[in-house]
Amino acid sequence: MRPEALTRRPADARVVHDGPIFKAWQWEQRLFDGSSRRYEVLTRRDTVLVLPVTPDRQVLLASERQPGVRERLHTIGGRIEDGETPEDAAARELGEEAALSASRLVLWAAWQPLSKIDWAVYLYWAGGLSDTATAGADPGEMIHLLSLPADDLLRFREVGRIQDMELEYRLGRASMLEEERAIMEDTFHRAWRDDA
Repeated sequence: MRPEALTRRPADARVVHDGPIFKAWQWEQRLFDGSSRRYEVLTRRDTVLVLPVTPDRQVLLASERQPGVRERLHTIGGRIEDGETPEDAAARELGEEAALSASRLVLWAAWQPLSKIDWAVYLYWAGGLSDTATAGADPGEMIHLLSLPADDLLRFREVGRIQDMELEYRLGRASMLEEERAIMEDTFHRAWRDDA
């Protein structure tokens, strides 16, 4: 199920901007004292993040450059397209950005990261990897893969090196909350199995 938005947009909200990534919605909101104020929220396509895990316990990350944006290290992923499930999008992004397919996609977490943007993020571990013919990255992306030991990621040793706000959030929660850490480790082990 899609995580619920943190800000509820009423039925009378109207679109005031419709861009290639974001839509901006506005409405008059009645306040607790009876007065009203204009509220707004952004919407965007939901996204998937994928952490491929090799049989030798390496996690693959994307080092990506885009025109006008400096190179950064982050998870493989992108927007969910019309008609796709989050799992379908994760499989497609893994093929496009890494030229890989996975026999196991295991959902680690799904959440809405921001209250002012209606935007769900789905984070997957991918195991049972095999090569596909070729990557089909967007012409506005230059991607090469880097690997790091899964134990470094699972023990929070690489957090400062990765420029991925969504992954850092999940790692931060797992570093502070025992239940979150257990979910992270369980989903990792379900994706990475030494039978691969």
